[in-house]
Amino acid sequence: MIGRKYERQSNEHTYTDVALLVVRILLGFELLWHGLPKLIDPAAAGEKFVGMGFPGMLAPVIGVLEVGAAALILVGYLTPMAIIVAFAIIAVALVAVQCRRAVPMLPLRGMPLSSRQWWSY
Repeated sequence: MIGRKYERQSNEHTYTDVALLVVRILLGFELLWHGLPKLIDPAAAGEKFVGMGFPGMLAPVIGVLEVGAAALILVGYLTPMAIIVAFAIIAVALVAVQCRRAVPMLPLRGMPLSSRQWWSY
């Protein structure tokens, strides 16, 4: 019975468990919010991607990844793998799109603007 006081009861919920559940639900809905428009209107999403320097055909692929990761995160199945996919998508969006707007002197400024140039790298 020495180690018994440190064991958690199976029906005991801590604030950490609740906080992680809230974060998981918020991340899942955020990914759905950004992924569904890419699947509903892939042509418009493709035009936006081309305007940001990515190939247009990448928009529906990213949409499927975002919606798939969101569904897995919300359900709680394969959550670590889904979070890795979500982290990769968010990291690329942050560096390639948001940082380019915030810091004009960033070397990303010279990234190609059309999908044909993007494939040549």
